[in-house]
Amino acid sequence: MGQMFYSMSLAMGIMITYGSYTKDEVSIVKSVNQIEIFDTGIAILAGMMVVPAVYIFSGEAGTSQSGAGLMFVTLPKVFTQMTAGRFIGGLFFLRHLQVRYPLWKQ
Repeated sequence: MGQMFYSMSLAMGIMITYGSYTKDEVSIVKSVNQIEIFDTGIAILAGMMVVPAVYIFSGEAGTSQSGAGLMFVTLPKVFTQMTAGRFIGGLFFLRHLQVRYPLWKQ
């Protein structure tokens, strides 16, 4: 449920920005439908990747984890099994810190 609200709030900001630059002949309804379809598709793909990885690397106990347990226990196990996993994992966690603590925040 939280991901849905996050996605929709993010999509609202994107749509407002996008709407200010669109030409009059562009269909806003069609653009909104495309945004909804792509957001839902990406969320489903992410779930199809994360849920099996959690189950494989943490067993049945891992499926009840969420938040910090999932991010800091299970995902590092996934990254260590990947080719160039240290690099990708490092980028993932650096990006998470950048999103969590933006540089422009005063």
